Formats: sequence, structure tokens, C-alpha cells
Amino acid sequence: MTSSKVTTTSLPTEQFVYKGFTFYHFLIHGEEGFRFEVVASHREIEMVNHIIPRHRNVMPPARALMYVALPKQDREGLGRLICGSLYEWSPGRSLADLLDQSPQTGKGFPSSLKAKWCLQLCEAMTHVHTAAHNWHQVLKPPNVLLDSEQNIIVVDWEQCGATPFVLAPEAAGTLDVRKSSEEISSGRPRLIHSKYAGPRRRNQESSPIGRSSPVRVKAIH
Repeated sequence: MTSSKVTTTSLPTEQFVYKGFTFYHFLIHGEEGFRFEVVASHREIEMVNHIIPRHRNVMPPARALMYVALPKQDREGLGRLICGSLYEWSPGRSLADLLDQSPQTGKGFPSSLKAKWCLQLCEAMTHVHTAAHNWHQVLKPPNVLLDSEQNIIVVDWEQCGATPFVLAPEAAGTLDVRKSSEEISSGRPRLIHSKYAGPRRRNQESSPIGRSSPVRVKAIH
């Protein structure tokens, strides 16, 4: 998918981020790769608009949906294809940008700010796990934005294509995990990890295709 900063004629004073796909993606990725882009985009829209209840540190629902008209023979009763969405523009930068600049400037981050980020990230993921019964598959600094008050906003909710460098070992396929009969506390079994030595495997889905429900978001004009 692609992301770009945009404005609209109806709201010229507001700034948005367009996130979605274009015909260019079809030209460079082909039909299969383009289908991946479409379903991943729709999956994220479904996640932030329907699955995850609102939280101050989680990417808010789309302000508007963008669509293209389909040829009459391909409409299947829909008439248009959602090709992306407009999200509120965050004036801050990503956490990755700040971390990359820190060695160059020689300036670190105050302990109070790091504690604030850690707390907000824990609160956001606890909310996603408990209220939405869901997860974030690519939780890494580039997917953590900062607003004007240095509060974090977790973005990128397609839930596909996670790199093994940011995955738990058992999800990346390098370790196996099993429950032990020994308990570390009341009702909580001890988890035992062992190194996996079999043929190469992939425990997480690299594609969202086949597990994305139809997008039910009403387009805003």
C-alpha cells in the first residue's frame, strides 16, 4: 500500500493521510500481488472501524473512504471498489525517526518520556487484547506515531506480512512452546521453550487473503 499527505476540496484547511492502493500497484505487482494489497487495505479498515473499540493510543477510524467505480460487468451488485481511506494527519513523527536521529544529535530521551511511551504502548495493547480480543502483528518503531504532545499512536493494522525480526520466537518458527505441568502461580502453567530443528516453516500468515471479512464501513463524501 501507499501513504501520502493530502487535502480535500470540501475541507481545504484540514490535512489527511491517504492510505490505500492504486492502479500502479497492479502494474508492478501483478494480479496476485494486487489482490494482496486490496485485501490488506480492507482488513485494516475493518480493524480500526469495527473490531477495535476507540482508544487514545490506537489509530482512529478512517474519516472517509476512497473508491473507484467498477466496470458494469464487474460490479457484482457493488458498483464501486474501496481503494483506500483518509485518516487524520498526525503532526508528530514516527518513533523510528526519533530513534534514528538520536545517535546523530547525541541527545537521548528523558526517562519520564520513555516511561510515558512504555505505559501508553502497554495500555494500547492491553485494550486491543482484552476489548477487541485481537493483536498487532508488526509492532515496531515505524508503526508507532507521535502526536503534537508526544503521545503514541499505534498504526498499521493489516495483520499480515510480519517480519521475523519483530516476532516472538515461537511465532517466527524458531522455537516451540508448550505448557508444563508445573505452575508458576495459581492456575498459571509454566511455559517451556525448545529450539525447533525440523524443516523450515512459517507460523504466521503472510497474507490476509481468506480471513478478511467484507468491509462494512459507510463511505463519507
